[in-house]
Amino acid sequence: MVQNISQLIHFKKVQPQREPNQTTINNNNNNNNNNNNNNNNNNNNNNNNNNNNNNNNNNNNNNNNNNNNNNNNNNNNNNNNNNNNNNNNNNNNNNNNNNNNNNNNNNNNNNNNNNNNNNNNNNNNNNNNNNNNNNNNNNENKR
Repeated sequence: MVQNISQLIHFKKVQPQREPNQTTINNNNNNNNNNNNNNNNNNNNNNNNNNNNNNNNNNNNNNNNNNNNNNNNNNNNNNNNNNNNNNNNNNNNNNNNNNNNNNNNNNNNNNNNNNNNNNNNNNNNNNNNNNNNNNNNNNENKR
C-alpha cells in the first residue's frame, strides 16, 4: 500500500505543465498593452515637460533680449541728450565769446573816440591859446 502511494506521488510530480487557457493569455496581453500605454503616456508627458521647459527658456531669452534692447535704447537716449547738452553748451560758449568780442570792440571804439575827442580838445585849446597870443601881440603892436 505504501509503495502504491509513493508511485502516485511520483506520477503526479512528473505530469506535464498545462498550457495557459485563453483568459490568462488575454489578461497577459491586456497587461502588456496597459504597460505599453503607460510607457507611451509617460514618454508623452516627458516630451510635454521638455517642450514647456523649452518654451519657458525661449520666453526668458526673449525677455532678456527685450530688456537689453530697452537698456540700449535708454543708453542711446542718454547719449543723445548728453550730445544735445554739449552742443547747447558749445553754442552758449560761442555766443558768450561773440558777445565778449563785441564788447571789446565797442570798448576799443569808445576809447578811440575818447582819444580823438581829447586830441580835438587839445587842438582847440592850442588854437585858442594861439589866438589869444596873437590878439595880445596885436594889442601890443597897436600901443
